[in-house]
Amino acid sequence: MKHSLSFNLVSISILCTVFSLPLFGQSQEDNPKVGISASFQGLHSDIVIPLWISKFEMLAPGFSITSIKDAGTEIQFALIGRSYFNKNTVAPFIGGRLGTIIYSPSSGDALQDFVVGISGGGEYYISRNFSFGIEGQLNLGIADKNSVRYGNPGGRALSTGTSLFATIYF
Repeated sequence: MKHSLSFNLVSISILCTVFSLPLFGQSQEDNPKVGISASFQGLHSDIVIPLWISKFEMLAPGFSITSIKDAGTEIQFALIGRSYFNKNTVAPFIGGRLGTIIYSPSSGDALQDFVVGISGGGEYYISRNFSFGIEGQLNLGIADKNSVRYGNPGGRALSTGTSLFATIYF
C-alpha cells in the first residue's frame, strides 16, 4: 500500500487529537467524561469514543475497518463534534464531522476519499450511563481521482444520511 502525504497528515492529526483530548476536559464530578458508542448507518457501522470537553460539548474519534479476502481493506477514521443545547433526558444537538476513507485493494494503489459534514439530532438518556440517539446528516464527499465511491472520480458529491447510535458512558 502506498502512503501519500495527505494520508500521513490525516492519520497523525487524528491520533494527536485522540490522545490530547482528555487533557482539555473540564471537571465534571457528577457526569461521565468518556463513553463508547456503536453507530449504525445502513450496512455501515462505526465504533465511536465520545469525550466530553465541557458540560455541553463533545468530541469523538470514530473508526471502522472492513477487510474482504482477495478484494482489499477499507479503513475509516472520523472526528465528530457535537454541541448540546441541554443535558436533560432528551438532549438535542448540532454537530459536524471530518473523516477519511482509505481503501487498499489487494492489488494496485490505495485510494483516499474525504467526508465533511454537518448534523443535527438528539440523544435520549435512559440513565446517566446509557443512551440512544439519532442524527440527520448533510455530507460532502471528496473523491480520490481514481475512486468511484461517490460516482464522481476526483469530484465532489453532496448527500444526506441518517445515523442511529447507542452509547455507554463511564
